[in-house]
Amino acid sequence: MNKTDDYWVRLVVDEAKKKFQDAALSHGFILEGSEIKSAKEDVEMLRSHALYTGFSENWRKYALRVKLLASILLLIPIVFLVVSYLNLYEISEVTVALLFFMILFGAVFLYLISRMEFYFGSWLGVPDPTWRKPFRHVWQFVPPRWEAK
Repeated sequence: MNKTDDYWVRLVVDEAKKKFQDAALSHGFILEGSEIKSAKEDVEMLRSHALYTGFSENWRKYALRVKLLASILLLIPIVFLVVSYLNLYEISEVTVALLFFMILFGAVFLYLISRMEFYFGSWLGVPDPTWRKPFRHVWQFVPPRWEAK
């Protein structure tokens, strides 16, 4: 190829890239190099859909139960591994791998719960000194942290 052909090839490729970026932008995506980035409006749309469908009210009602259940499910394989180690039980490698996958899944689940608390609010237990007993808390719902910013 000579220089004029190379010029026209680059011109056509640049024009095709521009059309592709415009088409992606019209559908709400941003192209940066070879990566596709989602626009912030998509996150806002999902958040408004969740608020409209009553998810935030259900989250407010059941958030503590979901978090407690996730914590218990995360502790079960840890307790099983500790007990089997202390009692010198022979457990297979498959069982150990399964328990570690359960721990990993539980940790990811707790991370996702913390992200949901960021967007939909969380419960905070404030110790109540008038009850004079340990583990007595007044639970109050803290609104989403992204609204405070």
